[in-house]
Amino acid sequence: MEDPNYNEDNMKAKNYAASCLCMWSISIVTYNRIFKEVKPIVERRDKATEDLEQKKKDLGVVKEKVRLLNEKVDGLKRLLAEAEA
Repeated sequence: MEDPNYNEDNMKAKNYAASCLCMWSISIVTYNRIFKEVKPIVERRDKATEDLEQKKKDLGVVKEKVRLLNEKVDGLKRLLAEAEA
């Protein structure tokens, strides 16, 4: 709203209903401006959250593979100890 005369106080002098519509329209324009700023931030946050969840799943798979490899190593160490004894 670029017109400095377009505000609630100036409209009250003319008509109470007009002042309410003026306040409503200014609020809608303000909401729209803020929404346009916030929407990309929210979308980036949602994408980052999705990426994080996928990476957590990938990490779980890798941890399981490491656990299995550690079990194999422990088994081989036991076999080596038995063979040396």
